[in-house]
Amino acid sequence: MFAFNILKIIKLLVKINVSILILMISFDAFAHKINCFKVFKYALFSYGYFYMPATNTGIDVDIINELKKRSKCRIEFDSSMPRIRALKSLENGTLDFSMSSFQTPEREKFAYYALYDHVKNYVLVKKELKVNSWENFIANKTLYFGVVRGYNYGLSEEYLQQARNLKRVKEYPDQERLFEGFKKLEVHAIFSILPVYKYHLQMHKELDSLITVSDWNQKEKYTKSGLMMSKKVFSKEEADKWSALMKEMLSDGTIMKIFRKYLNEKDAKSIYLNEN
Repeated sequence: MFAFNILKIIKLLVKINVSILILMISFDAFAHKINCFKVFKYALFSYGYFYMPATNTGIDVDIINELKKRSKCRIEFDSSMPRIRALKSLENGTLDFSMSSFQTPEREKFAYYALYDHVKNYVLVKKELKVNSWENFIANKTLYFGVVRGYNYGLSEEYLQQARNLKRVKEYPDQERLFEGFKKLEVHAIFSILPVYKYHLQMHKELDSLITVSDWNQKEKYTKSGLMMSKKVFSKEEADKWSALMKEMLSDGTIMKIFRKYLNEKDAKSIYLNEN
């Protein structure tokens, strides 16, 4: 009889422990559930393989679609605003997300990040000019440099400012018009990152044999980039949930699979953000 009662107590304790475990799992799942408290809006920019407006496809479209599926939130995009206006909209809270955005101390004042790649600015220049450094470029007074308005060029901003002081920098509203200006020789050198210049060289194959791709600032490390979230819209707790989703997509191979859809294996690995 005594042994029977002990057995009943053990079974009861097992049931209680299982119930507690189920409650803990349910609570944890609830705590990490994304709060879809509105229809979210994100900005997309014509940006090489990250976003191709003509087909409404690209790395960033695929990443957002995966986030929509996993979060079960409704997210709409706006591809009409220039990057500089999108940054202002994030700052004042009229825009929720922005894609493919470099992480900088200035931007971290008004936005949280969910990072998924790291990239570096390379210089594209016509081979015939035989210019292979900032010093060469500045010394040749006939040359102009092209940039996208509102874009951050990291450590190279110091050199760009020198060129601006000499009135030798031309600004364009987006990457498409920057490359058009480069083709027409309105500018003689431009900055670009790998997924962007690879796309444009694929689209304008005549340029491939006419230009060199160089690193004019070898001290500059790769810059992390990804999804920006407005601090006027998201609490730190909610932003962390979106970041956790992105990390999940990085660790389970989803992000790499998306990169490989548009880039070869070597290029995909070069921009993949592996922080394990």
